[in-house]
Amino acid sequence: MMDEILSDSYLDNDHVDSFAILLNEKARISLEQYHKYLYISPMHYKLKDESLKLFLEHIDYSSVHSCSIIINPIIDGSHWTILVGYRKQKKWEFYDSVPNHMNRSIAVKIIASLNKDYKKAFDENITKWSFKTIKKAPTQTNNTDCSMFVCKYMENIVRQNNSKWKESTDWHEKMLKYRA
Repeated sequence: MMDEILSDSYLDNDHVDSFAILLNEKARISLEQYHKYLYISPMHYKLKDESLKLFLEHIDYSSVHSCSIIINPIIDGSHWTILVGYRKQKKWEFYDSVPNHMNRSIAVKIIASLNKDYKKAFDENITKWSFKTIKKAPTQTNNTDCSMFVCKYMENIVRQNNSKWKESTDWHEKMLKYRA
């Protein structure tokens, strides 16, 4: 797994979930540096069946209402994007490192699925929240870094006092450093 991360090869859901676990540990250790967030694995929507209880059991009223941000990476085919919900502002943001309006349709389906499956947890109709595709965020210049961009989006979104990250244009040049 480490060889894949350090190379420029495609990363899969295990890598993204592992990054989220590490990010969660960093947030737990340094509470003042991170927003409280709920991570929903990309496997939740991808393989909706009983064998995925591990990915589902943490989505409940308490976890939803104790967070300010909902993070849901999305794998559609071989392309990664990320859906971010801001509970208090009642809004969704969609990040795509290879901007394409076609990619947002899966995010809308995921919101509908979350609303249907976890209506009691959210206690409101989350399909009514505003939805915006973020156009001014760092983008990739190759075909293999979308999962790393999702990890970096995730990290920057949950950090406190980190509003200027979207202005950064050098992510691709720093990709080897990010992978390490």
